[in-house]
Amino acid sequence: MNDQLSDPTKPLAMSDKIFYRFSTFIHDELGIKMPEAKKTMLQARLQKRLRNLGISSFKEYYDYVFSSRGLEDELANMIDVVTTNKTDFFREPDHFDFLVQKILPRIIRKKQSASVQFPCISGLENPLSVPAKAFTFWSAACSTGEEPYTLAMVLNDFAVRSPSFTYTILGTDISTEVLKKARLGIYDYERVKPVPMM
Repeated sequence: MNDQLSDPTKPLAMSDKIFYRFSTFIHDELGIKMPEAKKTMLQARLQKRLRNLGISSFKEYYDYVFSSRGLEDELANMIDVVTTNKTDFFREPDHFDFLVQKILPRIIRKKQSASVQFPCISGLENPLSVPAKAFTFWSAACSTGEEPYTLAMVLNDFAVRSPSFTYTILGTDISTEVLKKARLGIYDYERVKPVPMM
């Protein structure tokens, strides 16, 4: 067995060529920039996967990830370790305040007559419209779910004051591990401390 692999204190070395391959894939497929300055971070994160799989080099790991078996068995794990999942409840309170104090009341007022049109979208023969009672909010990159759950609390409070307002929330993320946590919706006390008493 590779000495570096058996000793977790010894970092494995990633060649520039393999780093370039990983960083190109990560950027092209995930939209995450991975400049040379993040090579050490990428090595450290992927090294855990190499050790778990008993793989002795980053080249061997790269070849495995992009093999037919690896695409099925390992690609999701690689994505989970390279993504950074930073989120909090009520992380950007000004955004939520702006939504419920300015945007939603304005849309609802305009919706009274039929639908809201967004003329700012150019090139459309029929401008995008929001039919009555059709509000869908999408939390892309929702991580472990704090943002969509915050949005649900804020929108529920708004709906109490505006009974005609109904909504759905869609939370998505490229990381399957964080989505599992989001679906559970179970958080420790430190995570929920920012949630105001309603």
